[in-house]
Formats: sequence, structure tokens, C-alpha cells
Amino acid sequence: MVIQVAGRHATGSLEIEIARGASKSGENNPEDTARRELAEETGFKAGKIKQLGNIAVDTGLTASIVPIFLGKLMRKLVPSMIREKPFKDVMN
Repeated sequence: MVIQVAGRHATGSLEIEIARGASKSGENNPEDTARRELAEETGFKAGKIKQLGNIAVDTGLTASIVPIFLGKLMRKLVPSMIREKPFKDVMN
């Protein structure tokens, strides 16, 4: 499991998180988004990936339901494929 530590403005503190994010134009399914977000946020490429189900992100504020994926980490990507400002730390 890849866990990252990220500074979040809303809480004013460091938070322990898993990779996450919203789909972009041209992504055909949630799996494409999961693969891209994992690469952008952690620098890892996923091999086989499986949707585990869906979760309600914050039932106190929204009705948003999002998919959760589990993937096998294949390799670390080259630095040019990783976001400009990576998270403070990535643990796997």
C-alpha cells in the first residue's frame, strides 16, 4: 500500500492519505483516473488493478460516491513523469 503525507490547507496540518483525484477530459473510466493519479502523486506505475468497490467520501457534507482501487505496484517512474511538487513523503 502506498501512503503519502501531504500538507493540506483546509486542516492546516500534514495528513496521511492514499492517492486520489478527479477524472480529466479524455479519461474513459475510473481505472484510467486511478492509474494517472497514482503516477502523478507517488511516482509509481500500477500493473494489474482491480476495483474493490465504492465509498461515500464524506457523508456529513456530500453524497459523493467514489470508486476504490487496489493495484500491484510495478515500478517507480522517471522523474519527468511525476508531478512538479511531489508530496512530502511516500511510504510503501
